[in-house]
Amino acid sequence: MIKINNIIIDGKIISISKPLGKTDKKYYFIKIKQSRVFNRKVHSTFFDVKVYNDKLKNNKQLYVIGRKVIIEGKLDSYFKNKNLITYIVLDSISDNLYSEFGDIVSYDSDGTMLWHGKRCKKIPMSEIEEQELKDLIKEVTDG
Repeated sequence: MIKINNIIIDGKIISISKPLGKTDKKYYFIKIKQSRVFNRKVHSTFFDVKVYNDKLKNNKQLYVIGRKVIIEGKLDSYFKNKNLITYIVLDSISDNLYSEFGDIVSYDSDGTMLWHGKRCKKIPMSEIEEQELKDLIKEVTDG
């Protein structure tokens, strides 16, 4: 079965709302900031995630501002003042990927890619590697 409106995102928790809703069905909104580097510029996207009280109580240690998490949930929306408001309803939250590995791929302030926090450096090919690559290209392009 295909789950059409499921979504998985990663990012940093930047805010947590006060409790909302009725006493028996309280919920919170957390805001997730996801940053990526494109063309040496940092671009950020923000997601609102609706978290019901029972989910928050089960993993309270994960709901900390500044914590990097992976969110899995379903898209939902409503209209407010003729504007469509879209958010994610939380199914699960985890920080396992970040706990085990840290940021696998990130970028230094000058835009250089980091792999597990180490700068990626350009290493020139040896003459043998360069010849193997030329031979492979000739083979693929017939000439």
